[in-house]
Amino acid sequence: MARPGISYLDVAKAAAQLVEQNTNPTIEAVRHILGTGSSGTINRHLRVWREKQGNALEAQKGLPDSLLVAVKGIYDAIHEEASCKVNELKITFENQVNELNMRVDVVHSEKATVENENAHLKSNRDELEKQVAATDLLIADLNRKKENYIRELEFAQQSILDKKEELDRLSKQLTHSHENLDHYRDTIRQERENEKQEIKARAASFDNQLRQYQAKLLELEKVDAVKTNQITQLEATISVCQNKLMSLEQEKAKSENALSCYKVSTDSLKQTNEKLKAEQTNLQTELKNYQVKNQQLMIELEKIRERSKASELSLKKADSKCSELDHKYIHLLQEKMELAAHAKRVESAMNS
Repeated sequence: MARPGISYLDVAKAAAQLVEQNTNPTIEAVRHILGTGSSGTINRHLRVWREKQGNALEAQKGLPDSLLVAVKGIYDAIHEEASCKVNELKITFENQVNELNMRVDVVHSEKATVENENAHLKSNRDELEKQVAATDLLIADLNRKKENYIRELEFAQQSILDKKEELDRLSKQLTHSHENLDHYRDTIRQERENEKQEIKARAASFDNQLRQYQAKLLELEKVDAVKTNQITQLEATISVCQNKLMSLEQEKAKSENALSCYKVSTDSLKQTNEKLKAEQTNLQTELKNYQVKNQQLMIELEKIRERSKASELSLKKADSKCSELDHKYIHLLQEKMELAAHAKRVESAMNS
């Protein structure tokens, strides 16, 4: 069986491997990994792959070699950054509240000592209360933003975990499918080799039997011709004897002893003729049996060929299933790269 050419999946896997190694996926680099493939074919598949990647490829260039380690690093960085910002906001809010409380205490103490300036102090108190209300609104808004960031972070973490579980499951399924496919290919290849050997052996046996049957048929045809000639000769002899018998009947009175001898000879010739006809019938029956056996052998050979075609069809179905699993694996890698880009956008939003 001829070796098939490279496919888009082969080029996509090689390009993804080069990107994980922080290497630009060129035609020569892809050919070096695959070990085969023409420049035109690699260039066509690589162009399609780059169009599908889009911005996801740029997001993936900054990731480490191991995607799982990279995702965990992003998660830890986001979690640590969020914790630091929450602590900073908490300290800032406590300082502002303490400062406002101190200012309220000062206002109350001054109110006790300067009651004559009650109107002015009341105005100042109203202004301070407005500042406190504005500060409370600011605190509430910051709390809402913090809760939104926390929910978004939790959603991103859950999405990462879900994608990781799905990736592990598909990786195991793909590995198991590859192992089953390799085993199935080896089994089919061995069965086909055995069937080919068996077919060759049977074909050789059939050829030998056919040659034997043909030789025997020729021999039987020769014997039949000889017997036919003998019957013809015997019939001619009988005819001659009958003619002589008719002439001898006219001389019956003169040669009764000779007539008896001719009658005995005629009966013997008739018996010999009947035996030859019976032997010819047996030979024809045996020839028909050989022809029936030959047809049965041809039918069995055709069944063996049909089994070989069915095995090839099963192997093609297994290859199709493996290709479908490879497509799912590539699609999952693209989703993981998009998730990493989304995590970076969340981190940028929290930093801003």
